[in-house]
Amino acid sequence: MRRLATIALAAAALTLAGCGADDDGDRTRPAATTARPATPPARWRTHADREAGLTLALPPGWAAERSGGALRIRAPRRRLVAVVQADRSPAGRATPAGEYALSALAALPGYRELEGRTARPPASPYEAARVAASGTRSGTRQHVSVTALHVPDEVTVSAVAFSHPGARAERRMLDRALATLRVAQRSGRSG
Repeated sequence: MRRLATIALAAAALTLAGCGADDDGDRTRPAATTARPATPPARWRTHADREAGLTLALPPGWAAERSGGALRIRAPRRRLVAVVQADRSPAGRATPAGEYALSALAALPGYRELEGRTARPPASPYEAARVAASGTRSGTRQHVSVTALHVPDEVTVSAVAFSHPGARAERRMLDRALATLRVAQRSGRSG
């Protein structure tokens, strides 16, 4: 699974780099306000990523760290790794969630037989879309999903998740975590 984490970081960096950038190349500049966190489920902890201007709750045993301009989330035993990034570029502010998720999945490098299908996104106060696929990279079969949460004229937050094919429980926990994700908005609202 260590290789899964490396693949996740490399793929997310390449994927998100293709989704648009400001003229100055800064897609994750901090928002003007901090996001008001959602109420976390019992025993979960809220993680605030001030650089990206977002908060989300994580279940016990899950780890979160900033790496390469994105937030990397890991489930116990590394059965799932997700890379979360806020894109405030013109494309991130304007592209609908469904289109953004499809483009991000299509941009993942090095996969064989990676055909996406729309999937039910987690509950969210934002426009939400998800595409999911299974594919093989370097001989390892993986489940891959891209969830896009879009606030028109503000930001798209993407979560690119890579998991062991049998990690259904971890994928459900990631959905619960993404349902608590809140982003700071320049207008001063946080949803």
